[in-house]
Amino acid sequence: MATVKKNAPVVNLFASAPVKKTAKAADEKTIVIVNDKKVSDAIAAYEKAKKDIDTATAAKTEAEVIIKPYANQVWLSEVEKNGKKPDSFILSSKSHTDSLMYIVADSYKTIDKDRHDYLAETYGEDIVSDNSIYTMDNKMIQKYGAQISAAIMGAKGIPAEDKAQIIQKIEKYSVAKGTIEKLKDFAAAAKTSVSVIFSEILPTQSLKSSNK
Repeated sequence: MATVKKNAPVVNLFASAPVKKTAKAADEKTIVIVNDKKVSDAIAAYEKAKKDIDTATAAKTEAEVIIKPYANQVWLSEVEKNGKKPDSFILSSKSHTDSLMYIVADSYKTIDKDRHDYLAETYGEDIVSDNSIYTMDNKMIQKYGAQISAAIMGAKGIPAEDKAQIIQKIEKYSVAKGTIEKLKDFAAAAKTSVSVIFSEILPTQSLKSSNK
């Protein structure tokens, strides 16, 4: 008589799944009641100053959004007219005594390779700078020091996949220094305007308080 095999027990993955423990709530911080009036007043003054700084920072940002485009148009008009980067100039008004200096610096944010290639293809290689750094991987140097000293690519005994890792490239691209001095030249070569070139390279713009 054939032996009847019992069915193997069915594992319920949901029932056997490990229980994720709920994160323990952070302990409540102890509150110390300050009875010293001088310290209590200083706490209030600190909080007020912090709020005042936040409010002033927001107001300053809103003002910059209005001022910088206006100043930039004046700056670009000078480039179009004279073909040269103008020096910083002061923005003032007859209605009040406040004044600001507008500055466009020959400095730019780091860009990625795609942006580097786009600018180079659109406006020429002179508008960009490749500041990439090539380094040697320490593990590969330690592993194949003798062969590397002889000749990296000609060394025997180094697998091709390891050779590719010996020299590493740290990509770093930027707009070339001096570009804002040649905005009109780049614009003419690309048959566009200086304002378009400016918007492509985005030099650092800043405002500085100034006395008349």
